[in-house]
Amino acid sequence: MREARFGLTALLVSACSLQVCRAAAAEASPSPLPDLFDYLTDLAKNQTFYYEPVDPAYYLKINNNSIIEFNGTFYEDLNGTFYQLQREANGTFILPSNESAITESANADGLDYGQVLGMSWLFYEAQRSGPLPATNRIPYRGDSALSDAAPDGTPMTGGWYDAGDCLKLNFPAAFSASLLAWGLLEFPDGYTAAGQTEYALDSLRWIADYFVQNHHADLAFTGQIGNVGDDHSSWGRPEDMTEDRPGFDLTPTAPGSDLLAETVAALAAIAIVFENIDANYSNTLEAHARDLYVFATAYPGKYSDSISQAYVYPSSNFLDDIAWAATWMYQRTGEQQFLTDAEAYNQRNINEEGGGGYIAYVWDCAYWGTQVKLAQFTGSATYASEVSRFLEAWLTGTSPVQYTPAGLAWVSEWGTLRYTMNAALIAEIWSQNIAATDSLNSNRYECWARSQMKYVLGSDGVGHSFVVGFGVTPPVQCHHRAASCPAAPATCTFDNFNADTANPQVLYGAMVGGPGVDDSYIDVRSDYVKNEVAVDYNAGFTGVLAALTGSSNTWAACVAGSYVIARGNLG
Repeated sequence: MREARFGLTALLVSACSLQVCRAAAAEASPSPLPDLFDYLTDLAKNQTFYYEPVDPAYYLKINNNSIIEFNGTFYEDLNGTFYQLQREANGTFILPSNESAITESANADGLDYGQVLGMSWLFYEAQRSGPLPATNRIPYRGDSALSDAAPDGTPMTGGWYDAGDCLKLNFPAAFSASLLAWGLLEFPDGYTAAGQTEYALDSLRWIADYFVQNHHADLAFTGQIGNVGDDHSSWGRPEDMTEDRPGFDLTPTAPGSDLLAETVAALAAIAIVFENIDANYSNTLEAHARDLYVFATAYPGKYSDSISQAYVYPSSNFLDDIAWAATWMYQRTGEQQFLTDAEAYNQRNINEEGGGGYIAYVWDCAYWGTQVKLAQFTGSATYASEVSRFLEAWLTGTSPVQYTPAGLAWVSEWGTLRYTMNAALIAEIWSQNIAATDSLNSNRYECWARSQMKYVLGSDGVGHSFVVGFGVTPPVQCHHRAASCPAAPATCTFDNFNADTANPQVLYGAMVGGPGVDDSYIDVRSDYVKNEVAVDYNAGFTGVLAALTGSSNTWAACVAGSYVIARGNLG
């Protein structure tokens, strides 16, 4: 059985009743949530095992009718095959005619990528602000920041807290949302295999609803909530905040083409996600995206020149963001003008802002994603060669990319894993794009992305995971207010920040900033450079997990085919 592996408490239950007797079980450090198929299989073997995880959100029980409840969802065991049930209003259960059996997650490379994919979406749920829905799966989170508003008083509840703090910053949030939607669109099979499509849709709707709310007048968009100094001078639960949280608007006299364009990209991408699921909602998102595109292009400027508190994520350009937005508007609408705009703004970005000079794909550099989209739309070798130039720099360690002794492609001391995972997302998407015409490089790029994920998850890398709640020796002191606080109503202050103990709450699925160039990393809460978490950190990471979950490739095949460059422990 699996209680030691998962850090769970094993309980015995009678096969004839729900009378429960506690059995002795060793406590273990926080570790991965169990694979659903394995969990249900263990229960069904003889109906004598019953698990109560440390996290009460993952409470599991079995009743006399072989119906198992897991996190509010019910499953039926039919001779060892499990199906998700639909619960009717009268309390009875039905099995939908089109329901597929739950199968064992792929464990290629000895890693359950599908499990981590699900955990990553749990992280985004833990970042939610505002009134939480009844389906909230994060037991230590509740309603928060219910007074957030635009300068004119329009309510601005909802959205995501940016990182380990409680600021709501739309520039990185919108970039993150577009990458998350892109990963879902490119790798739907991975989501299906992991059973995570509905959770992804729910989270994408959550953030899209907030962006729509931010657009509270034709030419007014709330781009940030919170004063950086006030926010960073306190430590506690989001639910307990008392400091002033001002809202900051973008207007014609305070423009922000970069932030608005990133929001356009996010809304258009999410509109595509929903176009065959909820057409009315999809059309609403497109309508806001159209209006914001006009706003962004008619009143050029950088948002960080307009919002005084935007210095946490200062922008260095905006033409790249407009080009990125135009590619998504073209994909959503098919209107030629958007493709024309995308190519024109992309060229202006190269000529006026040095686009393509920085070999990193991140919230302040949308250039590389745009090259992928333009290559896909036009078939132009010019754009394809730029994608190849980017990927070859990452594979070969061309400046600013360098390799750590253990094999991580590294570019920055601050939050380096986000850069690597965003590049890996480009690698997975481009690998899929060229698979039929260039199998050699398709395999090289996919295997490189796989090697970097193995490092992040602690397999064959430095002997520990960089993802909270997963793998060997995962982070237990990530820099995150809500996770560091004990269960309410106990107080939470800087004493909790300074405590040299594991966070009382497990922020499942959060990828921390990552190591130094020498693989150095200390799991300490005060290190916000290497041990903080953020919504943009997990964005590309989530898409790569979806790609790997849906892939039939394996690390063994990568090695056997000589598609990897041996570096450190990877290869």
